[in-house]
Amino acid sequence: MTVKKNNLVSIIMPFYKKERYFKEAYNSAVKQTYKNIEIIIVCDENTERAKKFLKNYEKNKKTKIYYNSKNLGVALSRNIGIKKSKGKFIAFLDCDDLWKKNKIEIQLKWMLMNNLNFSHTSYDIINEKGEKIGKQNAKKSLSYNALLKCCYIGTSSVIVLKTLIQKNLFKNISTQEDYITWLNISKKKSLNGMYLTLSSWRSSHNSLSRNFYTKLINAFLVYYKYQKINFVTSVYRLLVLVFFNILKKIQNKINA
Repeated sequence: MTVKKNNLVSIIMPFYKKERYFKEAYNSAVKQTYKNIEIIIVCDENTERAKKFLKNYEKNKKTKIYYNSKNLGVALSRNIGIKKSKGKFIAFLDCDDLWKKNKIEIQLKWMLMNNLNFSHTSYDIINEKGEKIGKQNAKKSLSYNALLKCCYIGTSSVIVLKTLIQKNLFKNISTQEDYITWLNISKKKSLNGMYLTLSSWRSSHNSLSRNFYTKLINAFLVYYKYQKINFVTSVYRLLVLVFFNILKKIQNKINA
């Protein structure tokens, strides 16, 4: 099956103090075998240093850079990128993650063949040196109830129809914003995953996702505030999430 040329894919890259890994992440997007792309960088730091760093990337005609007037966070920055995008499909790439060069081509073709408006893939887990330390295998199908137990979806592995993500924009919360969005989408239909490993997620020491206490509080809010689950059940859901996250980390190391 040939992917039609009118299927423009908009790649959303929120940028905040990610100079160390940005070039490698950006190159993994711009060098995709699928060429009908636009790269939208949303810079979430209003500094001359950031503007000077990103200036060279403006030279690529497929790249557009938008600067937030103040720090808004990753969720709202992604939403700005979605609103500025022109693509029929949206892909997300965090500035310290990586894609395989044929990621979009393979994944989009699979989506079109199966009439899917959302997909995610398996992904490697790498450390700050780029060394593989684990792997998350994508689930073939994730229902809302299954996703409530644990978030198995890597944001940088997702491609989604723009009209779908526009109805399920990211909530303004420092972590777990992606988890909330995937849960909301899964309420209407199961989310499909490709077993192929097409991206890498970097585990870094300064990552927001590594702040345990912030993540714990936000995880509770996922259920209590954003899924409208009562207090007692939300506490139970949080305990289940912690348990399954431990199992996931063990399995990820085994998969490596």
